[in-house]
Amino acid sequence: MTIYLLGFFFITMGLLTVMFMAATYGEKQLGLSEEILIATILLIQLVGMAGAYLFAWLSSKLSNFKALLISVFCWILICLGA
Repeated sequence: MTIYLLGFFFITMGLLTVMFMAATYGEKQLGLSEEILIATILLIQLVGMAGAYLFAWLSSKLSNFKALLISVFCWILICLGA
């Protein structure tokens, strides 16, 4: 249980850091207004909800560990692609 909570903490902090840095980048470098940034972050949250349902389904088909590994590798690829 402790390892799970530690892993969850680091995953959550990583996701929040990327979202914060994306909003800062959009504001400082791209010159986006606050309205656009708010809409973008809300869209990211909606996509995240769909992803949560997808990985819950994947976890029921495979296992929790395999679904978590897939999600981490997908996240690494997304970050590298960005």
